[in-house]
Amino acid sequence: MMEQKTLGIMLPGTYNFGTDKAEDMEILAGHLKVKLAGSDEWMDIIASTTFHVAAHSSFDLEVLTPTDYCCSYLD
Repeated sequence: MMEQKTLGIMLPGTYNFGTDKAEDMEILAGHLKVKLAGSDEWMDIIASTTFHVAAHSSFDLEVLTPTDYCCSYLD
């Protein structure tokens, strides 16, 4: 089975992403805050941190510094 991943860099700003599949977002470098769907709390995320996003949901990001990430899509 082939694993699906995306790699990228996010510039400072605010973003909202939706996802069909569950995913693990690994932050490789940078600093951001994330608020997952159904939560009112912002989590502070720095390099070497991974957070999980449930399938069929969305999440908000406040990217504070240029941030390098690897997103793994889970079945």
